[in-house]
Amino acid sequence: MIPNLFWSLLCLAPLYIFCDRHLSLKLIYWFAFLSMLTIFITGWVLDRLQFSQSRSFYKRIGIETINRFAQRGDWVNKMLKKKYPDYKAITPERATIRRLIGQTYMFEKFHLMMFFIFLLVTIYALLNSFWIWVIVLAMANLIYNVFPNLLQQYVRIRMKEFLAKSQKPDA
Repeated sequence: MIPNLFWSLLCLAPLYIFCDRHLSLKLIYWFAFLSMLTIFITGWVLDRLQFSQSRSFYKRIGIETINRFAQRGDWVNKMLKKKYPDYKAITPERATIRRLIGQTYMFEKFHLMMFFIFLLVTIYALLNSFWIWVIVLAMANLIYNVFPNLLQQYVRIRMKEFLAKSQKPDA
C-alpha cells in the first residue's frame, strides 16, 4: 500500500489544489459525473481499446520498469518473499488467475475514470491559460492513470497467456 499511497498523494494533490482554487463546485460535480460514466465500460470494450496484444510492445515502452514499483509489483513481492519465504505473488490455480484478470479490468476502469477527470480539468486549465497547471496536471495524469492502465493491460496479457498454457481442467 505504501507505493500506492505515495503515487496517489503525489498525483492527486495537484488535481485537488487546482480544483479547490479554480473550479466551481458545480463544475467539479459535472466533471466527476461525466468521468464516472466510464465505470459502465465492459471488459469486452476494454479489450478492444487495448493498445496491443503483444507483451513485447509493453516491454518496449517500459511497462516492466513501472511494474517494479507498482502496488503488487516486483519490488513489493521481493520484500514480501524475503520476510515470508513461502509467499507466492500468484498461485497457479485457474480460478485465481481469472480473479486476477477481473481485477485488472476493475483497476483499468478506475484509472480510466480518473484519466477523464484529469483530462477535463486539464482542458479547463488549458482554456483558461493556466499553462503551468496544464503541464503539471498532464504529467500527473500520465503517471497516475496512463501508465497504470498500460500496466493493467500488460498484466492481463500475461495472465491470459498463463491460462492458455495451463493444462489443468477447471475444478
